[in-house]
Amino acid sequence: MKILFFIPAHESIDVLKNCVENIQKFIKDPIIIIHANASWHEFDKDIFKEYTNTYILPQRFHFQKWTSMLPIIMAAYKYSLQFQYDHFSIFHTNCMFIKHGLEEYIGDNEVSFYDYPGYMHPNAIRCMERSRLLDYLPSKEQVFNNQAEGNFYRKDIFIKMMTFLEEKVSELLSDPDTGEECVLPTLSWMFSNKDKRLFPYLLMHYCKNRDITVEDVELYRTYDQDITVFYDFPAKSSSIFCLKPIHRSINDPIRKYINEVC
Repeated sequence: MKILFFIPAHESIDVLKNCVENIQKFIKDPIIIIHANASWHEFDKDIFKEYTNTYILPQRFHFQKWTSMLPIIMAAYKYSLQFQYDHFSIFHTNCMFIKHGLEEYIGDNEVSFYDYPGYMHPNAIRCMERSRLLDYLPSKEQVFNNQAEGNFYRKDIFIKMMTFLEEKVSELLSDPDTGEECVLPTLSWMFSNKDKRLFPYLLMHYCKNRDITVEDVELYRTYDQDITVFYDFPAKSSSIFCLKPIHRSINDPIRKYINEVC
């Protein structure tokens, strides 16, 4: 199996290099595509020539918090079509893998899927209400919400999702409000088989309003413990391969701990 990771980045060459190295340490022969924010004037693409199968997206978009990343994801998808891979995954520089085995976990499953009840940001709601996507759904109850990072989409499913987005609801690609956190899980639900969905491989502690700790790292590195994640959702620690948020500083103690111990 080959996984393609897309990393939208906006700061710190050292942290971005560490992100690439973290993926390459825990994933076998990954393909990595990097998007550098247009406002990141210090970015030097030549630095990443030393990394195997790591590419820089030619287009550079400007994005900031709570603005849409859908045009960037669409550009990354089109760029990715030149490569042979099995699953597409979005990854951020404040995420870090802590153990091996993601390929075996994903297997031939089609998508990762989880709906955060009550989490949807007002910008995302407005974005959905202005689009035609609701016309293709049985009801508003089928609008789902999930972070983009830490999810995966099998290539054939992702092609269907992106084709539908471009051909049927292209207005979402020009809407300034954030849309990926509701559009991607909703489209993945539309085009995937419910028996081929898995829990996302990333644990996010934003919803618990706290940082990742060393105790977290050690807990989620241990297989088959019962844990509670994402608004009291029961899960197994064996489904968690990656943690967030890890501060975007190369000297962050948790980042250093994961680099040295995991």
